[in-house]
Amino acid sequence: MPFKIIYFDEGSPYNTSSFAMLKDRDNTEDVAAVFSYLYNHFIYRDKALFSPEPVFKNQTITIPNYPQNIVYGDMKDINDIKHKENLLKRWRY
Repeated sequence: MPFKIIYFDEGSPYNTSSFAMLKDRDNTEDVAAVFSYLYNHFIYRDKALFSPEPVFKNQTITIPNYPQNIVYGDMKDINDIKHKENLLKRWRY
């Protein structure tokens, strides 16, 4: 079966760099340990092996056969804490 990449008209956003902990959940030792591992170790391994573009300063990444000249979606609010808090208020978990 042939493989075809389909691009959305508005771009192809992606983000594997963000993770968060729910408020007041860091008091559990296991939760804090997992978060610490993600923050201090996993994220670097993930970017080295799977990130198609640099995420960290001085990071060189090449993934064979990765498509070039991709138009990415608008991710301007990705680091906006107020936007994230607004989304969390509406999230029913």
